[in-house]
Amino acid sequence: MRAKTLQILWHDKLPIFAIDFHPTLNFKFATSGGDSFIRIWSLQSGSIEFLATLARHSAAVNCIRWSPDGHYLASSGDDGSILLWEQSDKKQLSLGEEDENTENWKIAVLLRGTTSEVYDMAWSPDGKQIASVGIDSSIRIFDIKEQKCVHVLTDHCHFVQGIAWDPLSNYIATQSSDRSVHLYTYDKDNLKTMPKLLAKHMKMPMSHKNDLGLTVTKNCFLYHDEDLNSFFRRPAFSPDGSILITPAGIRSSQTENFTAYVYQRTNLKSGPFACLSGHKKPVVAVRFNPIKFQLKTHDTSTKSNFIPLDYRYIFAIATQDSVVIYDTQHTNAIAFLGNLHYASLTDISWSSDGLNLIMTSTDGFCSLVEFSPDELGIPYPIEEGTEVKETIGVASTKQVEINTLSSNLIKKSSIKSSTIVNALSSNLIKKKIQPTIDQSSLPKPTPKINSLSSNLIKKKVQSTISKSMPSKNDDVSMSTDSYMKGYVHDQPIVIGDMDEDMAMEL
Repeated sequence: MRAKTLQILWHDKLPIFAIDFHPTLNFKFATSGGDSFIRIWSLQSGSIEFLATLARHSAAVNCIRWSPDGHYLASSGDDGSILLWEQSDKKQLSLGEEDENTENWKIAVLLRGTTSEVYDMAWSPDGKQIASVGIDSSIRIFDIKEQKCVHVLTDHCHFVQGIAWDPLSNYIATQSSDRSVHLYTYDKDNLKTMPKLLAKHMKMPMSHKNDLGLTVTKNCFLYHDEDLNSFFRRPAFSPDGSILITPAGIRSSQTENFTAYVYQRTNLKSGPFACLSGHKKPVVAVRFNPIKFQLKTHDTSTKSNFIPLDYRYIFAIATQDSVVIYDTQHTNAIAFLGNLHYASLTDISWSSDGLNLIMTSTDGFCSLVEFSPDELGIPYPIEEGTEVKETIGVASTKQVEINTLSSNLIKKSSIKSSTIVNALSSNLIKKKIQPTIDQSSLPKPTPKINSLSSNLIKKKVQSTISKSMPSKNDDVSMSTDSYMKGYVHDQPIVIGDMDEDMAMEL
C-alpha cells in the first residue's frame, strides 16, 4: 500500500467537494469543487493526467456521480440544477471554459426541481432515474427519459445531506441533519409508484456506566445534530445490497464517540446492528470497494464472519481528518490513514478495479492510496455469487462475540508485519495551504498510515490485551467488560474502539 497527497491545483486551491471513479474505466475519474467546475482526470501508474474541464454551473459543484453504465456524468451544486454530461465528438466551449481539453463533453440533460443547494445524488441501479437531496429538506427523484421530477419526498425536517440507492433497487436511504436516517421502499418493477417510508432511525436505547459504576440505559440519539461542521453525510450500500453503512453517528450519552452505524438488509426496519466506533472526528462519507473478495480462511482470529456472507467486501470510512478501511469479515480495521490534509475530508472513491482509493478535502487537494494486486485479497468468482434475501423487519437474536484490539496494542513492537507508508514529502507541506491560512501558524502534520495485516492477530499479540486495556483517563467510552466483546441485543455491536494513537508516527 502506498499513499501520497497529489501536488496538483485541482480546482485553483478552492475546496474539493466530490470525487467519483468511472464504473468501468478504472483509470478515469472526475472531481468538482468550489470553483463551479467539474474536471475529468486520468490515473495511469500513479500519475494524473488532465482530460477536460466542464463549465456550465454558476456556483460551487457539491456532487458528481457517474451513471451505472458510465455513459452520463451527473453534477449538481449550489445553483440547484442537475446536469447530465456525455462525451461528444465536437468541441463546445463557453465563456470562461479552458481550451486545453483532450476530451469533448456536452450537456445531454438538464434537470431542475429546486433553486436551493443540492448536496448529494444517487443513481438508480438501472440508470433510468436519479435522486437528489439538499438544503430544502426534500428528496427529489427524476426520470431521465422524461427529463422531469416524478417524486418529491418531504419527510425530513432539516437539510438532507446524503442519499444511497439500494443496488437491488428496492430501497432508498437518506440522511439528514435532523439527526435521522430514513429508509424508503421503492417498487423496482413500477418506478412511478411513490416511495413509501419504511423506517425512521433517530434514537436507540444505549447503556453506559455512570460515575458510581452503575449501568444506566438511556434513549440516545444515533446521529450528530445540525452543528456538525460538514456539508455532507454520505451513506453507502454494499455492492450486493446486504448492508448499509451510515456516517455522522455518535455513541455515548455523556461523551461523544464518533461512529458509523451498520444496518443489515434483513433488519433495516429494526435499526443498526453494529457500530464502527472510536473515531476522533465525525464520519462524513462511506464508500465500498466494488470488488468482491474471497474470505481469508487462514485467519484464525475470526471464528465466524462479522457479517455472515460467503465472501467479503472492503469499505472505506472517511472522517473529517482520516480514512479507515475495514472489511465485512473482520472486526478490526485493515488500514488507518491520518494527517494527510489540513482541512476536513469531503468525499472518497474507489477505482473500478479496487486498487486505488482517492480522498478529497476542503484544503483543495486530493490524496491517492494505491494497492498492489491481491494485497486486499483474492477476488471472488463472479459466477458463484450469493443471492441476498429480501426479508425485512426480523431482528436477529443470535449472540455475536467480537474481539476488539486496544489502541495501545499497535506499537512499534507489534507492527513488524504492517505496511508503513510515508505519505508527505517535505516539498508538499509548502504547497498544501489554502490562501486564507497563515502557514507559519500551522504545525507541520505528521502523516499517520498504518496497514493492519492479519499477521498482527496472533497469540503473541492477543496475550498482551490484558496489559493494554484502557485506563480511566483513556478516551474510550466503553466499559472494561464490553471493550473485549459486544453482543447483539437491543444495542449495536461495538467494533474496535480506535483512535489516531493506533497509527505509528513516522
